[in-house]
Amino acid sequence: MNMRIKIQIRSFILGGLLGLLTLLNQVSPAEAFNLPVLSLPDLPRLLPLERLIPLQRIIPWIRPLPTFKPLPTLIPLQPLEGEHTPTPTLTTVPTLTPTPTPTGTLTPTPSRTPTPTVTPTVILTSTPTPTVTITPTTTPTPTATPTSTVEPTATSTPTLTPSATPTLTPPTQATPTLTPTPTVEPTATPTPTVPLETPTPTITPTPTTPEANILVAYWKIEEESGTTVLDNSGNGYNLDLIPHFDNPVNLPSWSSDIPPTSNTDVKSLLFDGDNHAQLANSLHNSAFDFTSGFTIQAWMKIESTQPYPDCGVVAKLGGGGGYMMWLTGGGKIANFINGSGSLALSSTIVQDNSWHHAAITWDGQEKSVYIDGVKEDSLSWTDAPISTGGTFYLTTYSPVNRNCKGYLDEVKIYNHARSDQQIIEDAGITTHVVISEIQISGGAGATNHDFIELYNPTSLPFDLIGHRLVKRTGGSTSDDTIKSWTSSAVIPARGFYLWANSSDGYAASIGADASTTDILAADNSIALRLGAENTGNIIDSLSWDSSENALKEGTEFSPDPGGNQSLERKARSTSTVDSMSVGGIDEFKGNSYDSNNNTADFILRATSQPQNSSSPAEKP
Repeated sequence: MNMRIKIQIRSFILGGLLGLLTLLNQVSPAEAFNLPVLSLPDLPRLLPLERLIPLQRIIPWIRPLPTFKPLPTLIPLQPLEGEHTPTPTLTTVPTLTPTPTPTGTLTPTPSRTPTPTVTPTVILTSTPTPTVTITPTTTPTPTATPTSTVEPTATSTPTLTPSATPTLTPPTQATPTLTPTPTVEPTATPTPTVPLETPTPTITPTPTTPEANILVAYWKIEEESGTTVLDNSGNGYNLDLIPHFDNPVNLPSWSSDIPPTSNTDVKSLLFDGDNHAQLANSLHNSAFDFTSGFTIQAWMKIESTQPYPDCGVVAKLGGGGGYMMWLTGGGKIANFINGSGSLALSSTIVQDNSWHHAAITWDGQEKSVYIDGVKEDSLSWTDAPISTGGTFYLTTYSPVNRNCKGYLDEVKIYNHARSDQQIIEDAGITTHVVISEIQISGGAGATNHDFIELYNPTSLPFDLIGHRLVKRTGGSTSDDTIKSWTSSAVIPARGFYLWANSSDGYAASIGADASTTDILAADNSIALRLGAENTGNIIDSLSWDSSENALKEGTEFSPDPGGNQSLERKARSTSTVDSMSVGGIDEFKGNSYDSNNNTADFILRATSQPQNSSSPAEKP
């Protein structure tokens, strides 16, 4: 035996003894790594170890060592602090429960990044000494934290510290064979058993039915120019003005002809029977699909001659049904839901070239129609409108051949049924008797030629029984009665009633309906009360006196009227002295504008024009 073989044998024996000493003296793995590393001899050329050192005779429980195989090339392992067997650096490692032979499988699950990163997989076999399988990561720096799946006993908290139960196997037992395994291919549908974190799905906004009891859209129609009508509800449901398909320049036109509403108003839209309006964004159509209720209301002035037999003032039809404020062939307004078989139909003909406020409602049980604040018809109806997929229109339900001709203003859409009083308030309709004109002097020699004119803007006669006209002078806090009614005295629908001073036969000369000797003066305010002086409910009031205790709405009117001049209530918000005078556009439009502010509601006429109960009715 040559010298080289002898040296190799001695080195091998020395290494074995050192290993045995390490085991018997319980040297920690960390300390063992600090021992000098000796190069292994060329093992195949050595004689079998049991022939050189009969260890089985010395220690019987030691089995013969297997034949060594060449070691594969492995990723360098870094020792960890503490008494741990060196393991590859992992993002997460499941904690194993204290069972002798657990089998753990770390399966990557999709991360919240677009491309999941596969991290090393550790497989512990059921042999006495676990077989460690290492799969290198596919990216230099892992960026995702996988979710671990542990079978059979996995906990939800990942840790780098294995359970303390597994113990080190003496080196005299079988040496573990390290065998690289192929990269784990992700399964088609990974199912994480213990998810650490559930990704939040991305929500794509889609048009939805608005919340309960809100104003869905409000088109005031005040732009004065352009082809867009803005939605004043704040929901952004703007309208586009659309010409007829065969006349692309024939758009609806802006007009100063406005309704007698107390709402601030300066413009309306005139549709000529060949054009219409629709939502600027077609995706908004679904916001007008109603399942539990709706209210549709608008001011309209429909011309007496129409180009088509019928038309839709406001309409959304589709899916075999829908809803519509329908102008019928008879010139009436109908509440149309899913067909014309059962209609709530107005008794008033609105196709008369006059301003009307129309509203249709449905509360899930009943559908109704209102004209000028009055409910004219209703009937039981429980079926929701079937309008899915339909287009929302103004002044048409079929743009080719069912367009309305006339003016439209102040359109409001709610997703619930409004009450009777709310409809009146929304419309800005004056539903009570108002003080329409007063004169406090007839000029020189006629200072007692005073009158108070009342106007009934409603469609029903009004009885003054139980009411009284009162005044206050200067800073007085008490009423003085001018006239009280203890018996019936009727103001015709949309008609007038006149009180005047009886001196010098003045009352008779102007056809007063009632007269007393009371007078009006420059420092007065007046009111129409229901009930007793000072405590009765005030129906309407007017002041040209600045005193704190005056009977007034808002701010008193100024200046005081002079001889034969009068204060007259406006017909609408834009009324002027000229429009209210003889020959003006508002001369015969009544006096119904009431914003509860004396300064805004009245004008100063140069010459008074009193009217009584025999005067012609004036429709707002």
